[in-house]
Amino acid sequence: MEHFPAMKAASAAIKGHALGILAIVLWGVMFPVGTELMADGRISPMALGFWRYALASLALLPLSALAAPPGKRCPRRAGDFAACAAFGLVGATAMCGLLFKAQETVSSLNASLLEAYVPILVMLLLRPVTGPLPWRKWFAVVLGLAGTMLVLQAVTLDGVRLSRLGIGDFHIFLSGLSWAVYTAFARPWTKRLGSLVFTAWSAVFGAAGFAAAVKLQGGTLALPGEWRIWGMVAFLAWGPAACAYWAWNAAPKYIPVHSLAFLEYFAPAVAALAAWLGRGEPVTWLQVLGLLVILAAARLQTGGPEKG
Repeated sequence: MEHFPAMKAASAAIKGHALGILAIVLWGVMFPVGTELMADGRISPMALGFWRYALASLALLPLSALAAPPGKRCPRRAGDFAACAAFGLVGATAMCGLLFKAQETVSSLNASLLEAYVPILVMLLLRPVTGPLPWRKWFAVVLGLAGTMLVLQAVTLDGVRLSRLGIGDFHIFLSGLSWAVYTAFARPWTKRLGSLVFTAWSAVFGAAGFAAAVKLQGGTLALPGEWRIWGMVAFLAWGPAACAYWAWNAAPKYIPVHSLAFLEYFAPAVAALAAWLGRGEPVTWLQVLGLLVILAAARLQTGGPEKG
């Protein structure tokens, strides 16, 4: 009988990490797809963001209505609506608007740079809640950061290549900051409202934020008429937006938020593989070494008891 709690905890950890990895894989593939859409300037970042979250909400709202019990199919308190609005604007409009803007000028791998410091930011933001964490978890995120820098080719045999950073990378930095705030502080509302309901309504407000930004800029929400463009937009809406956001918001039910955030380190590796397969961007042996370093850091991160 004493083995049952340990088995239950192990099963929960597997579920949580599986949900997190699902989100990371979808987001890793998102980077080269987003870069492909931004490359020729036919789609504005704000219009792409609007359609991404508008189409995602059209899928998520009926699903949440079917899955949630009566009375819990939408936020009912003013505070819950305000939270969905705030997190939609921060985790969707700000995060993706800045990311898509960056992808007009930076490569797929540089675009995934936002993943490189999000885990550390999340741990710092959560410290008042979790209290001090074991040294091995801090060492794991630093080791994971080192591996990510290799994957992103910010560090090569020629040294540190910080001179490659530009205004697009600053947009990515701000995008990552927005995502760290979303990841660290959304948990109370995903727990109370349910991950599906929270994700659906935050997507609605995220789309509204993009629509307002387009109106203020005097732009248009129109997309090119090619089926290929709409296919990529639909993938970004129903994969990296609807499915990945739901999985990311559901995972903290099973694992601590700081452990979930650590999985961000694998997104650049997925982006590198997707960029190699889809766009022919080369993968070097140093990037492979970086992935091995990240795997070692993940083993260190998940060893021992969890907190928070």
